[in-house]
Amino acid sequence: MELTKISIKLKQKEEEPNLLASAEITLNDVFVVHGIKIVKDKEKLIVKMPYRNSKTGSEEEIVRPKTRTFRKYINQAILEAYQKEISA
Repeated sequence: MELTKISIKLKQKEEEPNLLASAEITLNDVFVVHGIKIVKDKEKLIVKMPYRNSKTGSEEEIVRPKTRTFRKYINQAILEAYQKEISA
């Protein structure tokens, strides 16, 4: 599976100060995932897949990579695209 498009939209909201950007990815030019967030957590950036709050209050990913290797690939690609966007 290949990431064929990554879109980054920079954000700055007072109610969510740790939210830096949202991302959208396209896989193999046929499947789009919206609602990905890039957040700052202490000293590092984290990519959060779309999620919903469960009845217990925890976050449950709605869409997620099946393997750690693919998650790492997606996270790295999104963070690289984010770095390019803020450098532009």
